[in-house]
Amino acid sequence: IKVQAWRQEEEDITGALEAIEDDLRQTEQKIRLLRGSGNLESSARLEAEKSKENERLEAALSELSAAFERDAFLRLNAPLAHQAYLAAQSCDADQRNATSELLHSLKEQLKTIFVTPPYPDVRLSDAQARFYQMRILKQLDANEVTPESDNLFLLDTRRARKLANQLAAYQPHSQPDALLRDMVERALNADKAYTAADNELQNVRQLSDDNRQYLQQLEYDRSNLESLRRDKRDWLRHIKNEFETAQREITKQENQIGGLQKRAAGVAQMRDRVKLLDNMLGLLAAYKQQVKTQKRALLEEAFNRHLGQLLDSNALIASVRIDQDFLLSYHDAVGAEVPMSSLSAGTKQLAATALLWALKDASARRLPVIFDTPLGRIDRQHQENLLIRYYPNAGEQVILLPTDAELDQHKRRLLASHIYREFHLDNPSGEATQLTLLQTGD
Repeated sequence: IKVQAWRQEEEDITGALEAIEDDLRQTEQKIRLLRGSGNLESSARLEAEKSKENERLEAALSELSAAFERDAFLRLNAPLAHQAYLAAQSCDADQRNATSELLHSLKEQLKTIFVTPPYPDVRLSDAQARFYQMRILKQLDANEVTPESDNLFLLDTRRARKLANQLAAYQPHSQPDALLRDMVERALNADKAYTAADNELQNVRQLSDDNRQYLQQLEYDRSNLESLRRDKRDWLRHIKNEFETAQREITKQENQIGGLQKRAAGVAQMRDRVKLLDNMLGLLAAYKQQVKTQKRALLEEAFNRHLGQLLDSNALIASVRIDQDFLLSYHDAVGAEVPMSSLSAGTKQLAATALLWALKDASARRLPVIFDTPLGRIDRQHQENLLIRYYPNAGEQVILLPTDAELDQHKRRLLASHIYREFHLDNPSGEATQLTLLQTGD
């Protein structure tokens, strides 16, 4: 049966795998077609192109800004620079200007002749030195060249030559504005290319947004199909292994069949025995049910009796019922069920104690019983009920482990006639308990 089932399942999985493979091929084809439109690749390419053109635009604008801070005015005013260049050359070539500079230089140098060592053997007095200094300066002033009144530049030769050298690069024949025009053209071209790339990118992105959700769904479907294909293949391998194992088991069982056929003659006798066993099982089940019913009734009666003995001042619980599944329910005087949430902790403890008492009576077995903190959460009246009525009758051997706060002298006297041994347990460190025998009963 297993081999036939696995063979059928193998055929089903093989067919399912073929369907999955076909769906997977179609999904991958759709993904390739969708991606083949170039939207994603175009977006990446246009983003890179846009970034590159933006860098070019920023570089061109930065160069233009630096040029305007530096010499753009001269490059854009070549005729004016040419006139300034000619004027600077004129100042540089003017002999009178050179003579004036020479005389001015001599004035500064000749003034120090009379006050700078070494001095002559017959040194001039200060008044004589000032006299000759004034005479020399007057003579030089007499030879001073007066500049032309209509000259635009009043520069010395050195400064004129330096200015002419600087202005030489901005002459019209050198086309000094070409550099600025090139910068502006590069900036405009970069801006146009940036704008074009941005516009095209917006179009491509719009197309991508329309198809992105569909592409994501296709990729999600593909992932699910691949996962399903892996699971089917793994299960197919498992089935083949089980199939081989079953074939070996079939061979083994076919060999056993030959031996079993020899024992077929005793089948009728075995059938009678099985029938007898079935009848015995039926009798045992009926007996078990009868005993269960009797024990439930005994347990319910004992439970109600002992609960009444322990809860003699109780006005809430009138009776306890135990159903066929041995589930407990509490009922008041009118038969309404009392919820467990309405019972106090002490009442629940007394009910549990009464149940233990009833189980002991119903089982009719003598078993030792141990109670830890037996009087916790119970009022004084019910504590005395436990000490007088239950603990002396709880079992053949009863061990109580009360705290010193639970069992005072009055309560101890209630149990005194039933105490056989009394010990004191002390564990101050929490690691080891010391046992001390206090007294031995009769």
